[in-house]
Amino acid sequence: MTLTTPSSVRTLSRGTPRDAYETSKFRKFRRCVKPAPPCPPFAAAEQHLQKAVQLEPENLAYIIALAQLQLAKKDTEAARRTLEPLLRFPNVEAQLRTRAEEMLQEISSPSAR
Repeated sequence: MTLTTPSSVRTLSRGTPRDAYETSKFRKFRRCVKPAPPCPPFAAAEQHLQKAVQLEPENLAYIIALAQLQLAKKDTEAARRTLEPLLRFPNVEAQLRTRAEEMLQEISSPSAR
């Protein structure tokens, strides 16, 4: 007597047809989805920060954040133009003034170029 195994039993031992279907769907999905870019979208972030500075020029944290972003982009001249007016404001908090001065020194150092 020959013992045959029905296909449904063989399928269950390797996974159900539903599992195979879900796996193939996932593979198709993975092919369609593009991986995230390796770095943040600086252009959009810079536009938003510039708009924030326009809307609230008295919010010095926005100015610092914009300069930090410009430094991350290696745009030292834009960062300098952003930071220098900050040092001319009379009522800048000591912590923000110190951070701005540190960033300007970082820009001026030969290793930053």
